Amino acid sequence: MLAYNLQLAWLSLKEHPALTALAVAAIAIGLGILMTIQAQSHQMQSLPVGEDSDNIYLVQIDNRDSNAPNVAESFEMPSLSYRDAMNLMAAETAAQQQTTVWKTRGIVNTFAQDRNPVRAPAVVTTREFFSLFKVPFLYGSGWSAEADEQGAQVAVITRSLNNALFGGADSVGQKITIIESVATIVGVLDDWPIKSQFYDRSFFRGFADDLFLPQGFALNMNLPRYTRIDCRPADMPRMPAYRLGNVQALINSECSWINLWVKLPSSEAVQDYQDFVSSYVDEQKTLGRFPREKNNFLDSIVTHQNIALSNDSRFKLYQRLAWFFAGVCLLNAIVILLAKFIRKTKEVALRRALGARRNTLLMQYLVELVVIGIIGGLLGIVLAYLGLQGMLEIYLYATDYMLPRNTVDQLYSLDWKLVQTALLIGICSTVIAGLYPIWKVCNIAPAPQLKTD
Repeated sequence: MLAYNLQLAWLSLKEHPALTALAVAAIAIGLGILMTIQAQSHQMQSLPVGEDSDNIYLVQIDNRDSNAPNVAESFEMPSLSYRDAMNLMAAETAAQQQTTVWKTRGIVNTFAQDRNPVRAPAVVTTREFFSLFKVPFLYGSGWSAEADEQGAQVAVITRSLNNALFGGADSVGQKITIIESVATIVGVLDDWPIKSQFYDRSFFRGFADDLFLPQGFALNMNLPRYTRIDCRPADMPRMPAYRLGNVQALINSECSWINLWVKLPSSEAVQDYQDFVSSYVDEQKTLGRFPREKNNFLDSIVTHQNIALSNDSRFKLYQRLAWFFAGVCLLNAIVILLAKFIRKTKEVALRRALGARRNTLLMQYLVELVVIGIIGGLLGIVLAYLGLQGMLEIYLYATDYMLPRNTVDQLYSLDWKLVQTALLIGICSTVIAGLYPIWKVCNIAPAPQLKTD
């Protein structure tokens, strides 16, 4: 029966090709524009840590000056001071894993004469960064716990930096220079499907971080701090020195500049950690620290990402316009399908008079709608792909092509999940658009139609 209905659907589509093409075009254009925007939203929200996204939390404590403005959201709160980050890391807590993160950058070179130096953004962190955020390795692995404790001069580099410096060969054990420091490579990352730099709270989509260094090594070598530093008014004049020179003064200050991520596998662990942080703040208050009222935050990566996306008012406007345009296209499809099926009134009346059941006719035309939806969905996927490529070119043009294409093209791509979603939306929207037209034509009384002939 299905094969017979498919055959009838194909004959019906060829019977009025202009109306069929208009219906398919309305579905495809609406779907293409909608999926162009939704694909970007999906890619920006996807995180490489999978199910653990809701179990990894950023720790924030309000150690600002008493005259600082009130903060209601974690997105506005600064990170931790060095003292607090190290105290929390060293304590026995409910955290299953934990790591600190801040940023630096510098010129990276090898000892080979035929290789050009590369300017590389770098992440200063601990060994647990790689397991916490599920970072894949191509060669080698992360550094050891002893390397963290001793500030060993080791490094992990990305696949792209490895290609630039070593031509893609296994570089584990090779030495590189970072500014004026020498480090031994212990691991090379494989392609990491990261859409934005969530780990430093910037959610930046642009230049990828190519180098990962132990925190002890970066502080011992006084590598510059190219990260957000929030200081009290008294410390603000020292900010340039804190960034480039006086690392010991920064370590001893109340300036906040280190992100601390902890993995808490259950709601009980979250509550235990919150209680611990609250107790820690009370203890530090007795030492004359934390002049403000207690205001701690423990929010997951997902929460921070949602806040970052919700603050992008321009993208939210694009999403609303895409849904509105898709709705307009769906209304146009309803009108086109109504005109298409109204032309079948006499045919339906004759078949009803000869004994055809209404449900049989409805099923036949539903199959025809599904075929239209599949064609429109496939064409919509093609339009969405072209739209994403166009948006990518616009974005690169807006940045004067300063950003490498391979660091942002993931945000403008379709994966199989999006393709399946687009096809499902195409079929469902077509069926929804055609339900009223086929219901109307199948419920017309046959006698008046046959009398007119």
